[in-house]
Order: sequence, then C-alpha cells, then structure tokens
Amino acid sequence: MGNTKNAALDAIMTLPDDCTWEDIQYRVHVRASVESGLAAAATGDFLTHEEAKRKLDEWLLSSGLDRQFGTLSTSGT
Repeated sequence: MGNTKNAALDAIMTLPDDCTWEDIQYRVHVRASVESGLAAAATGDFLTHEEAKRKLDEWLLSSGLDRQFGTLSTSGT
C-alpha cells in the first residue's frame, strides 16, 4: 500500500476497540519508523554493525564514559 493515509488506517484498524490515543500514536509512530528504516536500507543509507560500534565508542569516549562498564572513566583513558 503506497498511500500513507491508508497505511495509517491499516495500523489503527489492527488495534482493539478499547485502545487509547497513546496506543494509536504509538502504533502509527512504529509503522512510520519501520517504513523509514526499510526505505533507508533499500538505498543503502545505514551503518554497518562495526561502524555503529565505532561511533558509539567515539561518543562514549567524548562523554567520559567507559563502554565496558557504562560508568564514568576516572583513568582518563
């Protein structure tokens, strides 16, 4: 289904009749996120596992966190 409105309606229709507004928002958000991810993957717009680990390590180091323990590094390395 190429139509965004129909995709949203399909996602909502799978919910129970007593769903909340939050349930609807969540379901539509997840559907949009999955479709966005699939489109990115189809065009090769993603990070490999190794690239993601490298970026995470860089971020943790810049934040002063230790990846192994998830704590602040006191050694400075």
